[in-house]
Amino acid sequence: MNLVRSKHILIGVAVLCFAFGYFLQSKIISPDFVGIAAHFEKHLQEKQTQIDKLLNEVYSVDQPVSFNSTLVKGEWISAVRGFEDFSVLVFDNDSLVLWTDNNVPLPQAFQPSSTNPGLTQLQNGWYDVRVLSKGTTTAIGFILIKRQYAFENRFLSNSFQEEFEIPPGGILTTQEKQNSILVSSIDGGEFGYLGFDESGVSDGVVTFSFTWFMALIFFLGGILAAVMYLEHLVFLLGDHFGRSMVSTVFVISVVALRALMIWNKFPLLLYELPIFSPSFYGTSSIFPSLGD
Repeated sequence: MNLVRSKHILIGVAVLCFAFGYFLQSKIISPDFVGIAAHFEKHLQEKQTQIDKLLNEVYSVDQPVSFNSTLVKGEWISAVRGFEDFSVLVFDNDSLVLWTDNNVPLPQAFQPSSTNPGLTQLQNGWYDVRVLSKGTTTAIGFILIKRQYAFENRFLSNSFQEEFEIPPGGILTTQEKQNSILVSSIDGGEFGYLGFDESGVSDGVVTFSFTWFMALIFFLGGILAAVMYLEHLVFLLGDHFGRSMVSTVFVISVVALRALMIWNKFPLLLYELPIFSPSFYGTSSIFPSLGD
């Protein structure tokens, strides 16, 4: 009778531990997607204001297309280069006459006079394109939003600019996707949509806080209680079956429980640790090119 009572207590303890663990885990790895998108939009609009001001200054000199003008010799060119994610190209009659750097890979069929502002994907990343035209002169500003390469390694990473604080798993698109969030430009127009791959986002937002450790303790307690419950259950079978059969059933039960945990990535907060990420094994101190 005591054995039966202990068995019921163990299964109750396991259920409670898993319930508390799941509750705490939801507080840890459920980032505020709306807040992340709002932060991104705020910093995006700040950058748009800054680069629009620089584009207007292109026309503040008599000869904005001359390399000998005060535009180049003065503080303007230094101001643009002060922003690592800014690039400005100036065209006269669709001919490039001034550029601040060579960071923007323009397509061969690029036509400045017909360039549309907004979110644009180029060969090396996503850019916000700002256009200002006066007469035959067109000044185009590029704000790097996210690096996007054909492949990744130690030196090339497909990631958003750090100041946007978008965790891994953020997806930027020009068309609305399921559960994506609208991001607006400084003029109130539609800039794009920010979505999230939750399996990737959680890895970038988990912190080893007191809540994280409490969730881990509850999960481990639940697993221990579940194994002890199996042990008691198998012990009850010992009155009807031989010891070898009981031992075999117990081992199979534990292996099956572990297989279910691996298959369902349970508990998730453990599988979101960097040690379970392929990038953790992407490099080696012995063979630095192992990840390549």
